[in-house]
Parts: sequence; structure tokens; C-alpha cells
Amino acid sequence: MNSLNRKKGKSSSKRNGEDVKEKDRYRRVRDAQSFPGMPHDQPLSSLQEEYLQPPLPVYDGFINVQLKGYDFTVLENSARKVAKIASMLGIRVSECWATPLESMAISTYKPQSTTVEDTFKLNVYERNIQLAELSGVMAPIFLEAVQLSLAEGVRLSVHRHLPEHEEIRYVPDLELEELQRQLEEIVNPPTSKHVKKPF
Repeated sequence: MNSLNRKKGKSSSKRNGEDVKEKDRYRRVRDAQSFPGMPHDQPLSSLQEEYLQPPLPVYDGFINVQLKGYDFTVLENSARKVAKIASMLGIRVSECWATPLESMAISTYKPQSTTVEDTFKLNVYERNIQLAELSGVMAPIFLEAVQLSLAEGVRLSVHRHLPEHEEIRYVPDLELEELQRQLEEIVNPPTSKHVKKPF
């Protein structure tokens, strides 16, 4: 008798399992018919088209992060940190470059006189990190992280990339400039004040 009850229990549980599977299959077919072309196992939020997402503000052109300092090693290390922070935040680094150093002579005077006491020569080094497609959402986070990581004595400046920044990168060829000036004088000689111009 017990064995008969067990068999009946097994068959009823089998039937219940089949009913659940059938209902689940029916529900999936119904969902697929009501939303054609939409997978039933994905949430609706993941199926939104890209054009439905609100656009993020992006800075046009390139943004230069300029670092200046007196210590070459410290400045180089800071430039590496800035590039690493940008890559960690998913900001595309377009280019990194160094500009020719600026040399300055600084003199100190004796108290209450114009006599020079000491003269110092300081070199100002510069590194630039160029960012492309910087979004308005990531810009404040990036700049705050960069400011926190800056070493002492390193100055930070952020600005749009201009043609002047491109020209500064290259050391001028003085010999070539002199030849160009001589050529200009040959082609267009300077007119004397005493020579009368023809009408």
C-alpha cells in the first residue's frame, strides 16, 4: 500500500513539474509575441538605444595639462603620475611632450645697497600632457586627483591647445632664420628715404 502511495506521489510531483515548465514556456512565448525582437531574459533598461541616453558635455578640441618646475626629476615623475591618473579614469591621452627649458639668472643684493651679493641660475622645465575628448563629468574629478598628487614646487596650468603651444615645442634654427632674412632683403630691398619713387 505504501509503495502505491509513493508511486502516486512521484507521478503527481512529475506532473506538477511538467505543468510549471509548460506555464513558463507559455509565458515566454506570450512575452516574445507582445515584444517582438526583444530577448525575454534581458532587463528593459539595458535595451535602451544609445540616442535615448542624455549626451555628456565634452570639451571641444584638445586640453593641455601644463606642468612647470625647477627640478627635472620631480617634474618628470609628476608628468607620469598625471598620465597614469588620466588612463585610470578612462581619459584618452593624445600626446605628451617637453618644451625647451627657460634659463633665468637671479641676483640678490646686500642690504641697503645696490651691490650684488649672490647670483643664481635657475632652469624652468616644462612638461605637457594633451587630453582628447575630455568630458565635463570627468574633468573636475581628474583635476582634483591631479592637484592632490602634485609634488612641491610643481605648478599646474590647464588650457585649450592653441597654435602658439605647438610653435613653442621646437627650438628655433637661428642660422635658417638669418638666411631667410637675407633672402627677404634681396627680394625686397629696403628703400632709401632720398630715392624718389616713380609715379
